[in-house]
Amino acid sequence: MKVNELFKPLELTQDDEKDFQDIRQKMQQKYPGGYTVIAQWGKTRTLLTYYNYLKEYEKNPEIASDFDPGAMGDPLEYSKVMSYFYFAHWRMLKKLGVTDIITTLYHFEAWKSRGPEYVEAMFMTLSNLLSDFMLKFYDEGYTPYFIGLDQILDFYKPQDKIHSLAKKIQEFQSNFKHKEGNVYFGLELFPVNNYTYTKELQNMQQHGQLEDFVEDLTSSSDPIALEDKLYETRIKKLCNGRILPIDSSIIGTNFNGDLHIRSTLSAELNYRKRCRLFYYSGPSLLMGKDLYKKIFTDIASEKKAAMRSTKLDYAGQIDISELHKRVVNSLQNGQSPDTVTGLIR
Repeated sequence: MKVNELFKPLELTQDDEKDFQDIRQKMQQKYPGGYTVIAQWGKTRTLLTYYNYLKEYEKNPEIASDFDPGAMGDPLEYSKVMSYFYFAHWRMLKKLGVTDIITTLYHFEAWKSRGPEYVEAMFMTLSNLLSDFMLKFYDEGYTPYFIGLDQILDFYKPQDKIHSLAKKIQEFQSNFKHKEGNVYFGLELFPVNNYTYTKELQNMQQHGQLEDFVEDLTSSSDPIALEDKLYETRIKKLCNGRILPIDSSIIGTNFNGDLHIRSTLSAELNYRKRCRLFYYSGPSLLMGKDLYKKIFTDIASEKKAAMRSTKLDYAGQIDISELHKRVVNSLQNGQSPDTVTGLIR
């Protein structure tokens, strides 16, 4: 087995391109207001061990006993390999008709729990966000914005390298001009959303806007309209003025069995039934084109859940011929531990 086996599932043929185009058209018809995907890709360090192992195995199947595939090695090579995977996935999402992509690059627990070496390595990859190869990628039709910059600027001192880098990223974001047809492209760097919300309320208070804002909220008798307004307020602050389409999906990994929501934006979208969750059992970036086709064919289809009602009950909606089988299956599943999702392997 060779190391390039890791990349083959991401390579699109002409037939794949046609399939993606067909799905894109269906997505645009079904979701004229746009579609959001939160790509909370995880197990990137696990993927690195696969890469290291296969690269060594390709040299000599009799791998030396002192070889450690879990060691990162050269951070620049790690960054280059990960960039290939990220680019391939982002391009597939764009081809599939996704209008808003959010990617969790770093979640805040990692900065505090994985030690100074991890933080230093992540700083090196963070600096790539303004590199020439990333600028060329943005030019392919992506409008970047960076979620969590305010926290980096507040939590780190001006003399810290990461603070000065965040200032450069902030300036780049301010000067970037959105083009019609671009995918809105959010990168989560260091998000603690409640901190950003609290600062926004303080800012409103300082400028005499808070009282009018609260009065506008309390005058509403429609809880859904109230939540929509709060959603728009929060999302606009987090996403550089962009309001994410509520029709959305979260794509992640349950490699260890348990199900996590890594992206802090996931909770914002998941409060409605218009957000769907998909989990792949391996490192997220190994999801291939066929998995994407299956997921987005389902998202773009018109089929509905077997039992879902917006009325008091399911009157007039039950197929008697199917009901006995459903009852038996439900009773059997209730006695089978194997039907539980979310257990740690």
